Amino acid sequence: MHIAILIPELPPKVNGIGDYTFFLSQALVKEFDCQVTLLTSEGNFQCPQGCKLERGVFVPGAALLETLPKAMSLLQADWFLIQYNPFLYAHRGFNPWLIAAVAQIRSQQSNLKVALMAHEMYMTAENFKFAILGIFHRIQLWGLLRSVDLAFASIDTWAAELRRWMPNKPVFSLPVGSNVPVISVSTDALERLKKELAIDPSALVLGAFGSYHYGRMPERVLRTLERLDQRKIKVHLLFIGSGGEQLRKLCPTHLHPMLTTTGALECEAVSTHLQLVDLLISPFLDGISTRRSSAMSCLAHGLPLLTTSGRLSDALWHKAFGDQLIPVENEDAYFEAAYQLCLKEAKRRELAYTSHALYQNQFTWGQITQRLLDAFEKAERV
Repeated sequence: MHIAILIPELPPKVNGIGDYTFFLSQALVKEFDCQVTLLTSEGNFQCPQGCKLERGVFVPGAALLETLPKAMSLLQADWFLIQYNPFLYAHRGFNPWLIAAVAQIRSQQSNLKVALMAHEMYMTAENFKFAILGIFHRIQLWGLLRSVDLAFASIDTWAAELRRWMPNKPVFSLPVGSNVPVISVSTDALERLKKELAIDPSALVLGAFGSYHYGRMPERVLRTLERLDQRKIKVHLLFIGSGGEQLRKLCPTHLHPMLTTTGALECEAVSTHLQLVDLLISPFLDGISTRRSSAMSCLAHGLPLLTTSGRLSDALWHKAFGDQLIPVENEDAYFEAAYQLCLKEAKRRELAYTSHALYQNQFTWGQITQRLLDAFEKAERV
């Protein structure tokens, strides 16, 4: 099977959907013997092993009507997969040329199957500007969905919404995986790193992973740190990701000695730093969901993950974590769970086992890729 994937950016560009496409493409080639061609913009991108890279296919403006259909005509692929987030394709997330180019490809290649993977659907109406953008994003997504044979969404809630949009076409949930491969690190190396970071070896290391963003609830993370300190729990917060200077500004001055920020790191360094962590403090404003690659990376590393349920949380999280999945609105319950996990190593080990088992059973790249190909096969039989 030859699959062409439209993705404007790949590593080393910092882009979660680019990372997703990189690992998915590798699995398609290595584990399932597919042929994969990646259609990108101009850039010095890394090509996944065994794949083919066509740079300069995605271009801004009306020129896309020439470059994208021409590339697809030359490839004669079996499937065309569009990796979709509105902001991948335009500064404000609206690109009518993309809709027209995909429709043109559809009309020119009757045997081609087209799929769209929605990593984000549209801007939510958090203010007037976002509401207006969201209208244009919905129009764009609807226009693209008219040309596809099937669609994927990274969380169950969005998949259910897409089914309402296109009731006569198949829609599947397809989670993200970890974009941080686990590397082997010796105990001595971890102890040296902890010393370099000036983390007290007797302190329990709380981890927060992912770029600074209000959706990751940094205020709650810091309040959890402060309340644990008030309860005389010896803890240190290790913030792994970009935006550490913003977190430090938000952090009360008396907690600064208990906070270490790393800044953005390469994948190997991220894996090494994650292995210093005793407990992941990872609340999400809209709840944990299968689109959270930062959480997936923590699960892949077998770390105890304390997170929240919310409006976007998939049912599987409730089934896996039970009462350790805290409703986002209940901050006291979240702190109490953190406190108990700090006190009891056995509870942390149990949560770590649950986290790692969930990843191994549901979220490896092989399993994600198999689900993608199974959906393709079902669509081909229709």
